[in-house]
Amino acid sequence: MPDWPWYPLDERERQIEWALEARRKGRRPATGPRAANLVEDLQARRLVSVGELSELAARRYSQVVVSLYFNLTPDRLVRRPPVALSVFNSMRHRALAARQSVIDRLSRAQRGCLQRDLDEIERVIGESDLVGARSLVVLKSGHELNRLIRLPVRTAESLTIDHDPYIEPLEAVLEEHPPALVVKVSKNDSHLYSEQLGHLEEIESLKAFVPSDTADAGRSGKTQRHRLTHLRWHLKATAQLASRLFAEGRFSLLILAGDESVVADFERFLPDQVRARVASRLHPSPRQDAREWQRQIGQVLAAQRRLEEEASLADLGEYAARGVLTTGLADVLEVVNRFRARRLFVSTELRQPGFVCRQHHFLSLHEGRCPFCNEELFPAENLVDELIEFARMHGVEVTLIEETPALLDHHVGVAAVTYEVQSEPARPERRNPSARSPS
Repeated sequence: MPDWPWYPLDERERQIEWALEARRKGRRPATGPRAANLVEDLQARRLVSVGELSELAARRYSQVVVSLYFNLTPDRLVRRPPVALSVFNSMRHRALAARQSVIDRLSRAQRGCLQRDLDEIERVIGESDLVGARSLVVLKSGHELNRLIRLPVRTAESLTIDHDPYIEPLEAVLEEHPPALVVKVSKNDSHLYSEQLGHLEEIESLKAFVPSDTADAGRSGKTQRHRLTHLRWHLKATAQLASRLFAEGRFSLLILAGDESVVADFERFLPDQVRARVASRLHPSPRQDAREWQRQIGQVLAAQRRLEEEASLADLGEYAARGVLTTGLADVLEVVNRFRARRLFVSTELRQPGFVCRQHHFLSLHEGRCPFCNEELFPAENLVDELIEFARMHGVEVTLIEETPALLDHHVGVAAVTYEVQSEPARPERRNPSARSPS
């Protein structure tokens, strides 16, 4: 008869239940509760997910949608009334003028709702505490859509009025900053968090009964084995859940946190491909507050991003040797205007006013007229934002350099990799059929 484990049947069933519970976890719907207005959504401090964006784009709305991407530079927020209000009102008037043909086809009730939506956005910008965010994204359509997202990164500014939400810039930001999975594990429970763009959200938790490891002198070895077995089950179930979340493609990095010995034991249960994505192992103090805890996570992610940026920029020398690297804003604008760029590296510190034709995606450092429609070029507060947006729209792979901008100083803050020009094969010399062959 085989030497089965010492624990009884009910404990074996409990181990199976833990494994099944780990499989059931991580299957929550992509969207959260709908907010009744923008202020309510701002107070919830929810970050949008890729799944939610897809759902918002697929939904049909009974009226037009206002999509606002708005940068919150310090000079726009310090004054009273804030300069941000005048900037928003200028964007509002331009958007209404540009979409007049669409607005004319709306019913009276729909036009009234659009004006109320714009008024509500204006109140949020003027009255809410937005300090600490670098940009604001608003998706608004009456009571059907109220999403307001604070971002710690800059976006290309725009205000659009259309039948569908304009989500492409927000999708690009989420793609540029994929979420990290944070697993905080202890002997009695585990908490799994998603961290993305400064938002730390608990997504799952597991609890387990693990008897105390404070052993009396008279305790038997069997009791100690009992404790260790329960701990192993708990760590294994947590590893299963973390592995499932990684297998679903939701996360790019893994951060482990907890007592050093528990983290070391837990890591042994992770599959090799998941363990390879561990970015750091943190050992927070039990008295550590939430702000310090999130600061440590932010430091880990910033360090990881620095490594990725350095690796990405290391290829610029090879591109230059092959003659496919263009640097400096003026020359980069030229290749982007001609749709010849395939990769773009931009320092987030680079700012330059300029002019743009948004209809024909033409960018210029100087005022004048669009060479395609002969319309007056529109002034842009930061032409670099327009450059990034147009590049992404045309399938250019954009890399924003946030942590190591000094590495682009040699290239004046921006570099583009162009498509290699394929040399045409030499054509064979055509002979005149009437000519006689030499004898």
